[in-house]
Amino acid sequence: MAAKVQPNVDSNRQWLRDVVPLATPYTFVMQVSHICNIRCRYCFHSLSPEKKKANPHFHNSLVSMETVECVCEQLGDFPCSFKSCRICGMGEPLCHPQFEQICDMLKATGKIEYLSFFSNGLLLTRERSEKLISSGADRIMISLQGLNAESYRKICGADIDFPNFVGEIKYLYENRGNMGVHIKIADVALAPGEDTKFYDMFGEMCDDMFIGPTVPMFSKEGVQYTDEISAKSSQYGIESDMFEVCPQPFYMTDVTVTGDVIPCCDYFNPVLGNIHEKRLIDIWNGEQRELCKQLLRFEASSLPYCKNCVSKYVGIHWKEEHLDDCAAGVLKRYEVNN
Repeated sequence: MAAKVQPNVDSNRQWLRDVVPLATPYTFVMQVSHICNIRCRYCFHSLSPEKKKANPHFHNSLVSMETVECVCEQLGDFPCSFKSCRICGMGEPLCHPQFEQICDMLKATGKIEYLSFFSNGLLLTRERSEKLISSGADRIMISLQGLNAESYRKICGADIDFPNFVGEIKYLYENRGNMGVHIKIADVALAPGEDTKFYDMFGEMCDDMFIGPTVPMFSKEGVQYTDEISAKSSQYGIESDMFEVCPQPFYMTDVTVTGDVIPCCDYFNPVLGNIHEKRLIDIWNGEQRELCKQLLRFEASSLPYCKNCVSKYVGIHWKEEHLDDCAAGVLKRYEVNN
């Protein structure tokens, strides 16, 4: 097997306490789609249309090119480049017919060092793969929902030609050029004993691969999880000590399909502003900075969008990102450098 078995994370971390406040976030997240072509049972999209509409921050739409242009123009305000841009969020990026153009536009800003995106891969065709390979995307992360058509029917209600699907992934990898390919599968999508089958089936079609635990990311949105899904570790299988100061708002920012800005991986909340009303750098240095100060004062339990968050159980948090034991000192820097 050519592929390495490892999660899709960069383990080369800096000690967050030594570098914050950041003039430019390390990570920029762009959501391009709130539309998905499947309905995985553990995802927000498994909810009924009525329940999804009840969430004021969910928009059954694609990002407009006007919003993309606005994002690209505003990235130039930041003094440094973003180490990483991840295109992900509440939908399938390849549902956007101009996805490859969006990748090109983001990279053309000169502010994105590395651009990656998540996909279920089901919309891959020979033509689409060639466009992706020629685009500004540096890496694709393909998330599988089973190793046969029956698993896809059971987990996400989709009828697919599984052999053809595998063939499209193979074609992408064999013609990938400089684009990296990662393949992961949720543990609950595998039948007992299928771990080896996963590695054998896809081990020659990607650079690295991983079986990840399924975590209750959308429990507070109303998705009902079974006993087989727990929060013992992150979706990348990384266990960490509990913490109070969430590190994500200190190094990332996320723009949704409508231009709303959120400071973490929550998908919906808290909305700190909108790039069509206020510039992204001003939100980063204003509302998001104030949120960081609240977290450093250990006020998360008083914030409605933080107190019920499952991120402290299932998010990706390394020891280098823990700020609890140095919060007072870091807070002084945030207050002095206002």
